[in-house]
Amino acid sequence: MEEYQLKKQLLERFQLIQSKREVSHPHIALRPDSKLLDLVFELLQGQIEFDPTLFSELPLSKLTIYLSYTHAYYTNKIFFELEQTLHLLVHSISSNYYLEAITLLQHYQEFKNELTEHILEEEQELIPYILWLSTEASDMLPSYGLLLNRSKSVSLRSFLLDHRHDDHKHHLFYTWVEKHYSTFDSNSLYRIFGHQLQKFALDLKIHSLIEESVVLPRAISLENELIERSKQFYVLN
Repeated sequence: MEEYQLKKQLLERFQLIQSKREVSHPHIALRPDSKLLDLVFELLQGQIEFDPTLFSELPLSKLTIYLSYTHAYYTNKIFFELEQTLHLLVHSISSNYYLEAITLLQHYQEFKNELTEHILEEEQELIPYILWLSTEASDMLPSYGLLLNRSKSVSLRSFLLDHRHDDHKHHLFYTWVEKHYSTFDSNSLYRIFGHQLQKFALDLKIHSLIEESVVLPRAISLENELIERSKQFYVLN
């Protein structure tokens, strides 16, 4: 049953989420790659260890689209489910622990807002640029000047550096919750929230690893290759 639910949730990223953000991206309607979904499923189940080479045969565009749909899955579904559980907890908790429950909800809101801002930045700048590099720019070599301008306006290296230094905020929040709220362990709603948060933390960890260990390094290599090809074309002509 758990395996069925997990596979269903993976497919929801492509079947359920249809926000304006995805529609605005070129090639965003591509079908999910079954090999990619199988890999993510095995990682979530702990059947295999993360290794960037596992994704080497998958197209960069499909990996990038997976990141975008997962962003939307988080912001349009997972955040709502976590928040809904916390609101139910606040309304059901005894008066002795009401302030602690409110503090937990406030910390969750801060965590959600910070992560949402990070996702929005990637959706507005990073995702469209990598999709452009891996589709339109690769199919029809842009001018050297255009490539330089685009690469300066969206620094892939800065995104990678920031990503590797953000200390995986989802783990920090999850650890903070475990440390401060053991008094709620007997509450069934809190246990539901803890289970939801644990699953989300693992999903987000794998998402982050794919982004910083596979997508961004490959996008940087592709960007360098296209700039060099364009420069050589400019020199020869």
